[in-house]
Amino acid sequence: MSSPAYGSQRPFEFGRAFTFAFEDPDWIKKIAIGGVFALLSALLIGVFFVVGYMVRTIRNVANGAPRPLPEWDDLGGIFSDGLAPIGAYLAYALGVAILASPFFCMMAFLGPMLGGDNGGAAGGAVMVIGMFAFYGFVFLMSLGLWVWTPAAMLRVSLSGRFGSAFEFGEILAFIKRHLVNYLLTLAAMLVAGFLAQFGILLCCIGVFATSFLSNCILAFNLGELARLDAGR
Repeated sequence: MSSPAYGSQRPFEFGRAFTFAFEDPDWIKKIAIGGVFALLSALLIGVFFVVGYMVRTIRNVANGAPRPLPEWDDLGGIFSDGLAPIGAYLAYALGVAILASPFFCMMAFLGPMLGGDNGGAAGGAVMVIGMFAFYGFVFLMSLGLWVWTPAAMLRVSLSGRFGSAFEFGEILAFIKRHLVNYLLTLAAMLVAGFLAQFGILLCCIGVFATSFLSNCILAFNLGELARLDAGR
């Protein structure tokens, strides 16, 4: 990973992830614009801007910027910054789909035979067990993806290289070095996602702003991890 240059000896500022945005005098404008792009994510185009903004937030935090929220004055650059992380995530998701496809094909092929009149109760039971096994496998793979991808995204964000998302040994070593803080980052991601739902109270529109803010919270903690890793 690249080497953040500031404050590497400070402890992991887990709690500040929930407050840092409000330290910026322009936080309302920045979060509101981010909320618009979060809304546009339904049309896919907004996703690149949201993720690109996260990338820039990660870099700012890693380099000790006192106000890490980036400006929205370089939309082309922000869009470009989002390309590699999104491409990496899609590649991981495709990998999970490929690994799950043999189970799906097997159930699609055997299902009619096991569940039909000739299959009887035993065939139906095998079918049910197979379905549970399939969904269990997909759940475990999705959980693994959820745990792994933040570290992969961090590596891409700092290096700017698509291929760095698949440097498995380095990513695993990074997670091991910062296991407790990494788990705290994942926990904060869950909490932020839960709190984002309260944006519905603001006539539904607010949920997009709070959802965007939850992404900034994740980006802050990932940037903190990068800063700590540079100072080890």
